[in-house]
Amino acid sequence: MKRYLAVIVIMMIFIPLILGMGFFYYWVFTQVMLHWILRLLIALGTLAMAGAFLAVSIQRFKEIKEEDSDDLSKY
Repeated sequence: MKRYLAVIVIMMIFIPLILGMGFFYYWVFTQVMLHWILRLLIALGTLAMAGAFLAVSIQRFKEIKEEDSDDLSKY
């Protein structure tokens, strides 16, 4: 479990940060009356970035699980 801690902490920091930035931009552009298509693209882009970060984190979990305990012998 100790090996997964860094990935979990980074996920817990960056996914809300990405979503918060995206919704902040969406809110700002709603206030300046930006076209609805551009606001939709901002929202979808934000969700895509958060989803990609989640997918990369899951892939990293799998890599850690399959990793040998003697990793230094590779170098």
